[in-house]
Amino acid sequence: MVDVAYERIDIALRWSSTPPQGLVSEPVAMVGWALVAAPAYLASVGTPVTPADLVRHDCLCFWREASDDLWVLACAGEIARVRVHSRYHVDNPEAVAEAASAGLGIAMLPDYLCQDGLADGSLVRALPGWTPQSKFGSLISAVSTAERMRLQRNQVLLGFLRQQLATP
Repeated sequence: MVDVAYERIDIALRWSSTPPQGLVSEPVAMVGWALVAAPAYLASVGTPVTPADLVRHDCLCFWREASDDLWVLACAGEIARVRVHSRYHVDNPEAVAEAASAGLGIAMLPDYLCQDGLADGSLVRALPGWTPQSKFGSLISAVSTAERMRLQRNQVLLGFLRQQLATP
């Protein structure tokens, strides 16, 4: 991450569950999460019924560290933590989406990366009653110093971002 104040950046977009210290943060978009897999993968190995069933599946992880193999899911106030077996670790969420579409396993993906696959049937939801809880959180924010955030050009940009990134 860059130092927004030091680098004299007007606005940076951050996708994080923790707000940056010393900066103003303005929400611009929400991101949902889903567990998805190709129908052929689920047909060949079975569909998980509970989060605990994920331990018997090949999972596809957007991975930076070992803790990324711990998936947290929520359903009606219940929280499940599952250490998944990941056959594929990659630091690229688009590659995880492609691997899921190719039938390599179950992936936890942001909704914008799986919505086309869900629409065309190349992906289906696994554990549809459960909501994945990502360490990245669900909020994309614009961050800056208080002075730069008040600039008219940045207020116009914030309005544009909120309009363009609004959930349809």
